[in-house]
Amino acid sequence: QTAFQIAASAALLLFTFGLPFSLFLYLFSRRNELTQTTLGQTDQSKHYRVNIQQFGFLYAGFKPSEWFWENVVMARKVLIVAITVFLRRNVFDQTYVALFVIYVSLMLQFRYNPFSSRLHNGAEYLSLITTVITLNGGIAGYGGAIASNDAANQVLGWVLLLINLFTTLILISIIVFEQFNKAVRKYERWQEKRKIKKLALLEKYEDKPSGPMKRSDSSRSLQQDSAVEEHDLSQKLSKDAIRLSNELIEACEDNPDQFYALAEL
Repeated sequence: QTAFQIAASAALLLFTFGLPFSLFLYLFSRRNELTQTTLGQTDQSKHYRVNIQQFGFLYAGFKPSEWFWENVVMARKVLIVAITVFLRRNVFDQTYVALFVIYVSLMLQFRYNPFSSRLHNGAEYLSLITTVITLNGGIAGYGGAIASNDAANQVLGWVLLLINLFTTLILISIIVFEQFNKAVRKYERWQEKRKIKKLALLEKYEDKPSGPMKRSDSSRSLQQDSAVEEHDLSQKLSKDAIRLSNELIEACEDNPDQFYALAEL
């Protein structure tokens, strides 16, 4: 049993503290590159691209100066879990210490506003404030004056439930909105690429001479042009002859002998 306890404690320390701390050290050693990535100045080296693909989830979405904020969020979650586990015998101690952690998180959030998007900062405020209201409501409903009144306790429970449902709906709406914007941007990029490809194809297959023609091609082209011109000229002369003949017939309608004489000319 002691061996299992030692192994469990080692695994707990490794995954709870060791892994986040090692990730923090790695990001700290490359913080300048992470800042350049956030600003759009990406390095094209293979090692750096692998770094972005593997660890982008740890700093993407935060301001360049707050690249480490995911570790702050991890620390808060670890503290909340530790409070839940080690202070489970006393609900009030558990709640008060958890409230202290949430208050500190709110102060840090107000101080740094770590997210690059105002929408994400607003979502974080809403989440933390809802947690504060829920914990204070739990204290009031569990051991305060409201606890002795069943009707007031039920009303408090419904109010807390509605507040949490409202917060959940807002957060889900933000996620859907972000995914929709991402899909729209992806579609616009696809349309732009398609437009560029179409223009490139039009330029490639545009009817232009690509170089000097051969002599045979040139003579063949001249012969075709000459034939087309002769055909057009013959059609024009035929139309003019028919028109003049009709006019001559109309003019000599009363004197046929004059028509034949003019026709022979």
